[in-house]
Amino acid sequence: PPGSTIKPTMALAAVDAGLEKLQVFCSGSITLGNHQFHCWARHGHGHVDLHRGIMVSCDVFFYEVSRRLGIDRIETIAHKLGFGARSGIELPGEKAGVVPGREWKLKRYGVAWQQGETLNTGIGQGYLNVTPLQLCTAAARIASGKAVSPRITRVIGHDAEPRPELPRLAVSDDALAIVRSGMNGVVNSPGGTAGRW
Repeated sequence: PPGSTIKPTMALAAVDAGLEKLQVFCSGSITLGNHQFHCWARHGHGHVDLHRGIMVSCDVFFYEVSRRLGIDRIETIAHKLGFGARSGIELPGEKAGVVPGREWKLKRYGVAWQQGETLNTGIGQGYLNVTPLQLCTAAARIASGKAVSPRITRVIGHDAEPRPELPRLAVSDDALAIVRSGMNGVVNSPGGTAGRW
């Protein structure tokens, strides 16, 4: 399970779904039915928008994003970023990982998908399973805005294989800019989850 490293993926889907102005109050948990889903910050993050949600890795914010997106949109964006499929890199033993959804769960377990499972998927938990290479690929796709695929570069003499022309990633420029800004804040803004170490 990728945990919070999946949150930029959720944020891309959120912007493309028109949720870029979403604000959530994080008190430390959110309730769905009779179950409480907790944030990693026990006392919560207070008012959180998309930028801050990425920056402080607020689980409650991304539970709400996931609830509004639904598992079908989550599946779609996950596949766009390279999750749930082998990349085709020229190395043996590559795994595809798992991007769960309605059809996958019905086929695998014979039971229907539940909304709580959508919330868990939105913070990189539950059935979601990825490889380190897929995480690198997703980060490269967000950074470049292109459908980057990993490959082994071969050099014969002094000539390297030409770099392939890469198709544009099928997400909006606005979504990429907002997510990149949030990821930058993780490391470079006071309170960012990677900036405090």
